[in-house]
Amino acid sequence: MKVTHLLSPTDILLKFLEECGLDAESIFFKEGITREMILKPGLRIHHAKVERLWKRILNIVKDPCFGLKAAKHWHPSHFNALGFAWLSSSTLREAFNRASRYARIVGCDRETRIEEKENVIVITLSSALEFPPQMDLSMAILLSASRTNYGRELNPVGVNFIHDKPDCANEYRTFFNSPVEFNANADSIIFSKTDTDKRLVTGNPYLAELHDQYS
Repeated sequence: MKVTHLLSPTDILLKFLEECGLDAESIFFKEGITREMILKPGLRIHHAKVERLWKRILNIVKDPCFGLKAAKHWHPSHFNALGFAWLSSSTLREAFNRASRYARIVGCDRETRIEEKENVIVITLSSALEFPPQMDLSMAILLSASRTNYGRELNPVGVNFIHDKPDCANEYRTFFNSPVEFNANADSIIFSKTDTDKRLVTGNPYLAELHDQYS
């Protein structure tokens, strides 16, 4: 099966590279990707091309924590209707269920698992991501999106990464404002059920259902 990815999220990388003062469009063009292509809703790209793009970026950007920093360029529109369905979710639990249901729309190799344990909910991200900053970015976007719905005061109970502990480990603790474990068995983020089940003022069941139809 041909593994493809939604192209629009690569705009996050484009904006980050531009913020670093780099010729982002030239870097993307070497993989046959243009800004105009990124702006086309729903356009998909082969997995191998995404991996080559990341490899190019990693050869240029030497900051091992850049995945966390790039996350600030995230926007709901990068994930098409799923992004707006997320924003309309009545609770974070509902939003996580949507992310689990539609993860493969973002990437055919993506999977989001949800597990309940006593007073917490564990969100595990699973995919064929080759480079640690890719997972860092995915986890950082998940928390940023959750804080967009809930509020900046939302903090996880814990965060786990499979990859090794980087030299900039303190930046992970600052970003997530939570204990962070490296060399873990899974890439996961843990929230209290009190937070995931809190009714959100931004929730709109009608809009969420409407966007679900296009996810």
